[in-house]
Amino acid sequence: MNLLFLADVSAGRVIGGAERVLGEEVRGLARRGHRVTVLCRAGAAGSPAEEELAEGLREIRCPFDPGRPQRMLTATWPAMRRHFSRLRRDGRTIGLNIHQPIAAFGISEGARKGLPALYTCHSLAHEEYLSRHPGAGLRRRLQAEIRRLIERRVMRSCRQVVTLSRYTAEKVMSVHGIPAERVAILPGGVDLERFRPALDREGLRRRLGLKPADRLLLTVRNLEPRMGLENLIAAMARVAPFFPEAVLWVGGEGPLREKLEAQARKLGIEKRVRFLGFVREETLPEIYAAADLFVLPSLDLEGFGLVTLEALASGLPVLATPVGGSVEILSSLDPRFLLEDSSVEALIRGMRSFLSRLAVDPQAGRRLSAACRRHAACGYSWERHLDRLESLLAALADPPESPTRRS
Repeated sequence: MNLLFLADVSAGRVIGGAERVLGEEVRGLARRGHRVTVLCRAGAAGSPAEEELAEGLREIRCPFDPGRPQRMLTATWPAMRRHFSRLRRDGRTIGLNIHQPIAAFGISEGARKGLPALYTCHSLAHEEYLSRHPGAGLRRRLQAEIRRLIERRVMRSCRQVVTLSRYTAEKVMSVHGIPAERVAILPGGVDLERFRPALDREGLRRRLGLKPADRLLLTVRNLEPRMGLENLIAAMARVAPFFPEAVLWVGGEGPLREKLEAQARKLGIEKRVRFLGFVREETLPEIYAAADLFVLPSLDLEGFGLVTLEALASGLPVLATPVGGSVEILSSLDPRFLLEDSSVEALIRGMRSFLSRLAVDPQAGRRLSAACRRHAACGYSWERHLDRLESLLAALADPPESPTRRS
């Protein structure tokens, strides 16, 4: 099949879950012999306007400046329309998958006529905006409402909506009124070859500067308000006096970095908390494999939790707040991995319980590691995700059955 993906992010550089899902889908489909084009509004500064990402996979990037939103009207959407029209004139595209709504909104439904689409919803656009821009101003509420209406319009124009979790599926149905029969849940996956326990864990930890007795607590997040990182720092300050071997590494960049660093200094734990900054793709598997516990302190909008699967595949237990997709992934593995709520007190109890467990039973870490790896390997894979996605995209080529044909 010749497939087109419209996206608000680039598959060329993974900086979050949306890019990870897009990248896994388009690369996986290209490996299966499909010709895939990504038309997006994103890309790292200085990246080429068009790039072959793999055999059978190219990405076309339209100009976009987040600091000048008016450029969406004058540059991004006109470029999207030009490229889309050119691709349609080729006459070969038979499947369309829209990831997020903003880029796709610049292409009219008329221009898309005759090209039925899937819509992949990572999280609701207006909720994501509100989480990234806290406050109660009129401009903020107006921007959120515009995003809600845009997403509803684009989503309702698509034949099928894909989500990674039941949590997100229920939001899609309740907020945008999409019927259940038009929503497909395709859980995310994990690369089990890339994310796996280290063969020489002690050597890896030494190379990363860890002491033999260190208990490494890890989180990798965009440093944004909804991630709950302020709660994690506060909890670490109250856990640290009881477990002198515990250290916390925080991977990721975002607007809260300076505030979090200042919080750690104020609480007197700056020597126990290390901010890694953006963790490169080639380094990420090692960081997981070296840690003793992954902590996911999310407050909201944990649509699925790819980092949870990456940690589990690496043999790393995950302690998570009971938010969104985390419940779906962890509840069948070990209920102790889910906290009672998202509070600082719940984090403290969970972290202290886990560290105490390792102190009392030195073999507990190995047993938990093996169970985590099995859970990821048995329940989640990108190949299974791609099988279902491929079927949904193939079905787009066939018109939906009318009541007469079904009878």
